[in-house]
Amino acid sequence: MITDYFFDVKSLLPYVYCFPIFIVLLLIFFWIGKKTIDDKKVSFYGFFMGLNNKDILSLSFLFLYYYLIVVSIFINEFSYFNILLMIIPMLLFNLINIYFIKFFIDIFNIGVIYVLLYSKSIFYNYLIEVGNYWYVVLLYILLCLFIFLYATYIFFRRFFSIISSNKYVKNKSR
Repeated sequence: MITDYFFDVKSLLPYVYCFPIFIVLLLIFFWIGKKTIDDKKVSFYGFFMGLNNKDILSLSFLFLYYYLIVVSIFINEFSYFNILLMIIPMLLFNLINIYFIKFFIDIFNIGVIYVLLYSKSIFYNYLIEVGNYWYVVLLYILLCLFIFLYATYIFFRRFFSIISSNKYVKNKSR
C-alpha cells in the first residue's frame, strides 16, 4: 500500500541523523578554509559569486542529491522510498535548468546507483548471515568506494555545468 512508504519514518531517520553531522563538517570546512583576498585558494569561494536565484536553487538540489547518495552508502536498509528520495532532487534540478536530454541521462545514472546500492546491501547481508570472508569484505569496501566516486563524478559534472555559466568564472581552454 502507498501509505506504508509515506508513514515509514524509520527509513528517514538515518538521513535526519546524518544531516547535522554533514552541516557541521561543511561549516568546519568553510571555517578552516577562510582565506584572505590575496590568497590563491580564495578562487573556490569565487565560484558562488554572481549566481542568480535559479543557479543557487539548482546547486541546492544538486547538493541534496549528493548528500542523499553519500548517506545511502552507509545505510544498509534500502527501499523504493530511498530511490524516490534520490529522483526528486535530480528531477527538480533538471526542471529548473530545462535539461530534458540530461534528465534521461540522470535517470540512467540514478538507476545505476540504485543497482549498486542494492548490490552493496546484498554483500552486507551476506557478511551478516554467512560470515566475514576477506574477499567479500574487500568487494564490499571497493563497491562502496566505487559508488562514492561515481556519485562524486556525477555531482561535479553537474556542478561545473552550472558554474560554467557564471560570468565571474573564467573559462580556461583545456
